[in-house]
Amino acid sequence: MKSLSYMFIIIILVATLSGCSTYSVTFFESDIVDGNGQHRIYSFKELDGRMVEELSVEASEGVSLSIEVTKGELNLELIDPNGNNILVNDLIKTFDKENHLSFISEDSFPKGAYTLVIKGQKADGLIEIKF
Repeated sequence: MKSLSYMFIIIILVATLSGCSTYSVTFFESDIVDGNGQHRIYSFKELDGRMVEELSVEASEGVSLSIEVTKGELNLELIDPNGNNILVNDLIKTFDKENHLSFISEDSFPKGAYTLVIKGQKADGLIEIKF
């Protein structure tokens, strides 16, 4: 009887932990353009959840961001080395009729580790970021 109780607890624990996935995605690819870590392209299909990418960035005089979403919804955050969120908005509201958004900032970006957080709801698309 005691071993049956332990077995039941283990089954419940395994079932609970198996449902803790952060995201599901059919396809996700991250490319560094021409070996330059300052220029990256992310493409994804059926992104449903949250993906986090750590970026090691050299000092820069700006950033350009190009986003295209062909399906679903997308939210993007770019967190600087001090923990400040540079992009905090629901980008789906600002897309043009072709589902494309371009963002250019001429603020200087210090060298350091940046965090790119991509959140999607059944999203298909492409993100290009260049420091």
